[in-house]
Amino acid sequence: MKAIFYMNNYCLFNTLMAIGFKTLQFEGVGILTFALFRNFTLLFFSSLNAYYLRNYSGTETRTRFLASERIPNSIQDTKWRLTQVRSLFGTLSFLLYTFNLSLIPITLIIIIFQTNPMWGSILGYIFNNEQVTLFEIAAMLMSFSAVLFVASARSGAHEEEGVVNESHYTTAGLWLGVFFCLCHAWFFAGVGVISRRLQKVHYTELMIQQSVQGIFLIGAIITG
Repeated sequence: MKAIFYMNNYCLFNTLMAIGFKTLQFEGVGILTFALFRNFTLLFFSSLNAYYLRNYSGTETRTRFLASERIPNSIQDTKWRLTQVRSLFGTLSFLLYTFNLSLIPITLIIIIFQTNPMWGSILGYIFNNEQVTLFEIAAMLMSFSAVLFVASARSGAHEEEGVVNESHYTTAGLWLGVFFCLCHAWFFAGVGVISRRLQKVHYTELMIQQSVQGIFLIGAIITG
């Protein structure tokens, strides 16, 4: 139940963030600027949470958090490498998400993103040796087929005019957005799979590392 609660909150937050970004786009705010602001915001609140956990939380919670902070800063260490890959996947996933907002409708992004559990199950089976039942495989195939049907229906509308529905989304742009949205789902699924390998690392520490890496990566792109 806790996992479902967190996932629903994440989807709600992403929807609100997408609406906010759409509004800011009309004010001339670019994708990279918005992504950079998001990473600074994530770093700020993650750091506040880390400060609280380190100084004001209960003994058990504080002990667990302090133990998770001791991540070896050696490139030879598997845990260190996994945290860096997870941070990179998280940053790329968000960049693709914001980029897609200018290519395809929000509703289509949300629909395609729902394939994330399927990719997570596949990657978990490959890299974490997690078991997948025949029922789960059948459910994943049905889910993916439904997503393809909805995506093709949206992109095929009024294709002869080169415009989708009554909006200004072009057919070529929509298919490109569908591909990038699938990449967004793949990267996010990778974040989940790696996070399960890093269960001893507190999520706050992971968020701090991801936001810092994202700030440097996006800053490097902006400065050229």
